[in-house]
Amino acid sequence: MRKEERRAQGRFHLRVPATVIVGDGSLPETLHLITTNLSSKGVFLKAERPLSAGSGVAVKLIIRIEKLRKFFQEDYVAVNLVGKVLRTEEQGMAVGFDNGYSLFPFGK
Repeated sequence: MRKEERRAQGRFHLRVPATVIVGDGSLPETLHLITTNLSSKGVFLKAERPLSAGSGVAVKLIIRIEKLRKFFQEDYVAVNLVGKVLRTEEQGMAVGFDNGYSLFPFGK
């Protein structure tokens, strides 16, 4: 039997590079991971060694913006988000986003 979907926001199966910064700023650790799905409220990141639930993280996603060409001249946009690890699984971890974010278009 399939589990009932409880998410309020739709999610997208999307594989994009993600840079995850862990730590309080004094000795941050940087992880280079890949997303498996993404919504407006969070992301699931594939990770061999998931972080502990409750860990604070900053996430930077690089997304090709060809569909948004009328808004941006660049080929990619960097999306910077802040959140925390909500849960871990054998194949990765779920990160819930805080409300703030920033977008930076750039060419590659």
